[in-house]
Amino acid sequence: MNMFTQTVTIYHKVEDNKWLTRVVNDAHVEKIEGETIRKHGVESSSKLIAYIPLTSINDGVVEKGDIIYDGISPVTAINKANDILYHKDAFLVTSAENFDFGDGQKHIVVVAR
Repeated sequence: MNMFTQTVTIYHKVEDNKWLTRVVNDAHVEKIEGETIRKHGVESSSKLIAYIPLTSINDGVVEKGDIIYDGISPVTAINKANDILYHKDAFLVTSAENFDFGDGQKHIVVVAR
């Protein structure tokens, strides 16, 4: 049974106002939805963890500050992060760790909020 059955869209920032968009199939996504109660209201504390096999992303790069969208994004091109981050399925990448060693499934673990 293959656990890598989901799709994500990655927006990788290459320079100011220039983002590369890549749809990546065969990923595994875990969404943790939550809220934090603050003094002045409720704030979302949801996060997304994506496991992306290196074979799915090829030569693609995922870095802190990129944006990951759970599924195929309806927004094909962006000029700034806020063009997509308003959507409930879009998350800002806080870390991306590459696991490209050993005999197991070589992959990237992406954590986003």
